Amino acid sequence: MEYSHNSLILSLVLHIVALLSMSLLVTDVPQYVKQIPIILTQHEEEIIEPILPQIYNFSETETNISEEIAEATRESSLQTQPELMTIDVPQSILQEELYEPSQDFTNIDLLSGVANAIGNGISSEQSVGGAIDRLTAEIINVASDENVNVLWLLDASISVSSQREEIKNRFEKILYELNLSENTTKDVNHVIVSFGEGLQIINKEPTNDLDTLIKSITNIKLDESGVENVYSAVGQLCKIYPSKRDNRTMIIIFTDEVGDDIQNLELVANLCRRNAVSIYAVAPPAPFGKSVVEFKYVDPDPKFNQEPRWVQIQQGPDGLFPTVLNLQSLPIDNEAIDSGFGSFGLSKLCADTGGIYFSVHPNRSNNKVKRSDIAPLASNISVFFKDENMRMYRPDYSNISHQNKEISTNKIYSALVRACQIPLNITGDQTMKFSAFTEGEFAEQLSMAQRFAALIEPQINNVWSILQDVEKYSDSIKDKRWDASYHLAMGRICAAKCRAEAYNLTLATAKSGIKKDNDKINTWTLEYSDELTIKNSQLEKTFDSAKQHLEYVVSNFPNTPWSYIASIELNTPMGYKWVGSYTEPPKLNMGGGGGNNMPKDDQKRMLEKKPSRKVDKI
Repeated sequence: MEYSHNSLILSLVLHIVALLSMSLLVTDVPQYVKQIPIILTQHEEEIIEPILPQIYNFSETETNISEEIAEATRESSLQTQPELMTIDVPQSILQEELYEPSQDFTNIDLLSGVANAIGNGISSEQSVGGAIDRLTAEIINVASDENVNVLWLLDASISVSSQREEIKNRFEKILYELNLSENTTKDVNHVIVSFGEGLQIINKEPTNDLDTLIKSITNIKLDESGVENVYSAVGQLCKIYPSKRDNRTMIIIFTDEVGDDIQNLELVANLCRRNAVSIYAVAPPAPFGKSVVEFKYVDPDPKFNQEPRWVQIQQGPDGLFPTVLNLQSLPIDNEAIDSGFGSFGLSKLCADTGGIYFSVHPNRSNNKVKRSDIAPLASNISVFFKDENMRMYRPDYSNISHQNKEISTNKIYSALVRACQIPLNITGDQTMKFSAFTEGEFAEQLSMAQRFAALIEPQINNVWSILQDVEKYSDSIKDKRWDASYHLAMGRICAAKCRAEAYNLTLATAKSGIKKDNDKINTWTLEYSDELTIKNSQLEKTFDSAKQHLEYVVSNFPNTPWSYIASIELNTPMGYKWVGSYTEPPKLNMGGGGGNNMPKDDQKRMLEKKPSRKVDKI
């Protein structure tokens, strides 16, 4: 009886094991991976302590849409299968040890094969297609020596949907060229990944099957959170798909913003180098001296309202520290121009790993672009600069701690960075026309106008004194980027100081009376003048200093953003002159009727409109 009982137990155990084994046999393996947190490490003494806390405030500001957006009345046709499992991106990366690869580290040798040298940097392109053609050549170059896994990391936000479609449509050509090339002697496989607030690995196993890849891109789920955790996504992929001796990993990022988790940049860059993963980015140019730029949003889904809407989007800055004055004094200050480089974080990530940042803008073929001509889903950048002119002005992509130390020990650098942090808006209501029907009325108007100068002169002098205190060291600047930046800042603040002081002195002098050429003159208008009409030695010194610094920039840094702005500043007069005229004195208003004629055909204004998608952040 005991033997029979033991046999029964044994049989039961065997059946349970068999059932469990059968349950593990599936015909369709889900194309996702389990959650894998990134754990990086960093020595306590190397924790980044930036001089300027705000250098890391790169996360996107809330998008401001210039008109009220109506609720969408239908589902977006861009929404896809929601059942794909999402890997949550951690909000912060744990710190353990700082990984600083030495120059003889073997994985650096692995990295150097892609871009031929670490940090080869940037390529300007007009289209995503042009960037993909260049990327195909890079893949072929690597595949001549070793197998390659290419991870296509696509921004899942709505504003990049047209780029995802273009990639999908070009994949057949990509695979055809890879197979056709005689240099592609090794296997090339691909993984489609998307990111936003989280990370989706669509096809976990690398493949070169066209149908699978196209289906994977189609299956990307639209992320409407407005959050782009691109650095955490790259870090996770580096741990899942590290390079091996016989198999290189390349990650190609497609996005239109800077990323919301840039605090992870340095640690993720170290992880990429440790795992010999090369990073490429196809993204917009960073605006010169700005973080935020206007973006022409046209809904990519024709079911929704196709009218352009201008929103604010973060696509800069191009460097770690601000080196362009935060100045509002001329119309050019309200425009965005090409910096010649990509956003700092992604550009550094590419440079650190031997990749390339492809700076893409559809209007790049034109040197000067009107706002009305900006292509849909593109930033409002009005002027572009050529790679060959900008190559020697490359931002510093070295270790962030190293950059902090360099800034803190260099008088010119630290003064420029401090000055560029100070907001300076001197575009207030500057009175230029004065009535002189009576002497008392004229004098009162002059005094009121002087208040404008009284408000802005202390602000200007604050910035000017910071830069002027280190002017004696300016001849020692060796780096062309810092040299151009300092002299442009000094030239601009001197020009602003000259205009403010000339305005104030011109008004003050007029209180003593202005010589009339005609007794009928009863109106005085200030007009801009290329020359100073007020004799004042300090004012003349400021005038000469402004011209000296600005002319230095134009002469020494041609065909760059610095010389472009310096030329505009030079062509803007810094002096004023009085011009007299006669104005008919105002007559007493006796009143009068007059109503508003309403449009007779209001119904024509009530044309049926397509609904607008509700977009909080794009």
